[in-house]
Amino acid sequence: MEHTIIPRLRLAGVLAVCALALAGCGGGRGGRSNARYYEAAVVAQRDLSPQHFQALKVELPKRLGKQPIVVEDAAGRQSPTTAEKLSAAAQQALYIVLETGSKASQEWDLRVRLADNRRVPVTVRRAPGGGFVVRQGDVGEKLARGQGKDLPQRYGIGNLVEQGAEWTPRAREVLDIALDALDDRERKVLAAIPFIRRVRGDDASHGALYKQTDCKAEIFLFDTALRSDSDQFVGEPEAPVATSVRTLLHEVGHAIHQRPGRLAWCAVERKERALRERVEALNKRGQAFNRGQGRLSAKDRERELGAIKAEQKALETEKSAFEQQVKEARKAVDRGPVLEAYGKVLGKASPPTAYAETSAKESFAESYSLFRADPAALKRLLPQVHDFFARGGHLGP
Repeated sequence: MEHTIIPRLRLAGVLAVCALALAGCGGGRGGRSNARYYEAAVVAQRDLSPQHFQALKVELPKRLGKQPIVVEDAAGRQSPTTAEKLSAAAQQALYIVLETGSKASQEWDLRVRLADNRRVPVTVRRAPGGGFVVRQGDVGEKLARGQGKDLPQRYGIGNLVEQGAEWTPRAREVLDIALDALDDRERKVLAAIPFIRRVRGDDASHGALYKQTDCKAEIFLFDTALRSDSDQFVGEPEAPVATSVRTLLHEVGHAIHQRPGRLAWCAVERKERALRERVEALNKRGQAFNRGQGRLSAKDRERELGAIKAEQKALETEKSAFEQQVKEARKAVDRGPVLEAYGKVLGKASPPTAYAETSAKESFAESYSLFRADPAALKRLLPQVHDFFARGGHLGP
């Protein structure tokens, strides 16, 4: 889900804060005072001229004040630097963070737009002792590519369905990368679930959606998710992954925590069909008995009547058990064992993103999407949650 904040501000005639919007699965930006979030927002950068970057060299040091800056290489080695020595992309990334970031936000993965429209992946993190850590990929670094072919056959998912929007090669690649990040047990959760392309959902801000109706499950991918890829990435800046991959993994997370409830409801539907068939069979048997009892001997009539009454009694008992089964299935759908286990591990810590504050389900899905798309980021924020997923706690015994 997506909302838009537009704090457009001009400094020195050329610096501009760009439109900011939550991508894919986001919502409100509320939270608690001690929250620590991975920033899931997308900053859409527009019309950045060479003059903007010239002004940035003067303005950024003023904005930073005495806050220290550390640059980090691909091996994790860090060295102190100053704002003046940073690349234009790193300066712009820090400027975006200072202008749009909340105090709770700890990490940003930005595809910074240069004056020549090339994109540069830059990660900015808050340093534990204050200030920022900056890690930059190559100028013009391309997003990871997938094969995008034979996805249902290779991964055991349902069909790729088009409902007004095409499964373009790029959309297929994004889905391929997301599915490839899963292990075999997680892929089994998606068995036969169709993936559906639509231009938009009922809410235009949705990037993707997991929809479960009783025993039926579907996953939708909307255009909003794919549009976010130009301004944000996930993972390491040396090998950036499209943020729409994390959006899809968020929905896979919903499929995982809902699986116990979905299986329980599937069992309810099977039991309901079986009970209905028994009731229909009993009604037919009773009607046949009423029509033909005059042709039966007293002994046979008594035996058949006893059998009918016994089946009626058995069905009454089954009905009570079925009603309890329905109650348990509803509980599993509302908050099943996966969410219970996750909640115990999360404890009183803040969930990984601002949107994750909205519910336990969204908290799980946001954590899971980070675990599969950017495990290092999740480990920095919530090491106990990272370890929960790493040991398969989300998949049960």
